[in-house]
Amino acid sequence: MPPNLRLRRASRRAANAAMGQGMWLPARPGDEMPDLPHDVTELDDSALMTLFGQYTQWLEFVGVQLAAAEIDEAAARDALERYKSIGLLNHSEGSKTVTAAKAKALSSPEYEELSDKYNEAHAYRKIITAMYESTEHKQRFVSRELSRRIGRADTDRREGRWAA
Repeated sequence: MPPNLRLRRASRRAANAAMGQGMWLPARPGDEMPDLPHDVTELDDSALMTLFGQYTQWLEFVGVQLAAAEIDEAAARDALERYKSIGLLNHSEGSKTVTAAKAKALSSPEYEELSDKYNEAHAYRKIITAMYESTEHKQRFVSRELSRRIGRADTDRREGRWAA
């Protein structure tokens, strides 16, 4: 299991199941994601291809991290909802109304802890989603520049044939 992935109990089980089927999880491709140059047209073809490859590797890594974050957020939400249901039953004894039993359940330390875990998982998933989308946009931008260059090379080759 790559050490740089943030996996909680639910996502770790899913990752282990995938690896048990012979699938691999990508390791973090480097210390930092590369910056997108201000003007990609200044990069030579080799540097542009390298940048495209780096964004592709980061997209794979962040994509797996996003999936893990979504799995862990769902597990935290389920645990919170399960506690709400069970807590309402457990705190209904001695309560005259459902509202009073619910208030007791939702003010318990167990509920607070599960709520904090869910909020943390939700916030982390939102950040990873933003990172994934940003990386995807950068990769597409570089891909468009590569496509533009390929199209330009074909035009230049055709023009060169007729100029001779």
